[in-house]
Amino acid sequence: LKDALGEKTDVFNDAKKKLQEKQDEIDTLTKQREDLKPLEINSNINSITSRKHSLETLGGELRNLENVKKDHIALGNNIQEKSKTLEGLLAEKNKAYENLQNAKSDYEKAEKLLTTMKSGVDEMIVNLRKRLFDEHIQTCPLCGQHIDELHVDDDFKALVTPLQEEQEKAAEARKKADMQYNVAKDAYNKEEGVLSGQKNRYDDEAVALEKQEKKLNADALSLGLNIEEPLASQIND
Repeated sequence: LKDALGEKTDVFNDAKKKLQEKQDEIDTLTKQREDLKPLEINSNINSITSRKHSLETLGGELRNLENVKKDHIALGNNIQEKSKTLEGLLAEKNKAYENLQNAKSDYEKAEKLLTTMKSGVDEMIVNLRKRLFDEHIQTCPLCGQHIDELHVDDDFKALVTPLQEEQEKAAEARKKADMQYNVAKDAYNKEEGVLSGQKNRYDDEAVALEKQEKKLNADALSLGLNIEEPLASQIND
């Protein structure tokens, strides 16, 4: 019985020893793991991952900002070109307006001269008819031909014909000048409207760009970047 009990005691002690050895091994591994500071490592990994994501986002915003700036510069150049075009259209409109005023003046002069001449001729015809009637004249004292009242009217009215033709030419010139002025005015107004819209858009973009650049710089500073140096190279490092 004593020998059997001794054997059991030895087995127990041996098992206990092995268990202690295993526990010591576990404790050693646990200490080694703790020495590696896994929480700190995980925190660092998370921090690095977060920074990488933030830098990628900042890089996308920077590329977008650069593209918007390029479009903004192109719009500014287009505005300058359209401004030159508008100057030319304004000169054409002013010239067309001057031509219209001259054409109106020429027409008014021709109309006035025609009206005056017609009035004078009508008065002469009336006086001549009265004289023919009062003096019972039926033949021309110079050529002896029979005087036809209708022919007399035609002869006097023929004096007005050149002035009538000038008045008609002046009226046509005025009409043409008026059409040319309207075409020039419409072309100018259309271009001015387009240019005005582009200038408003340019100003709005400038404000938006300033805000976008301020935000991007603030984000860059929060990531420890130097905004005085090119950001692209810092982001890609």
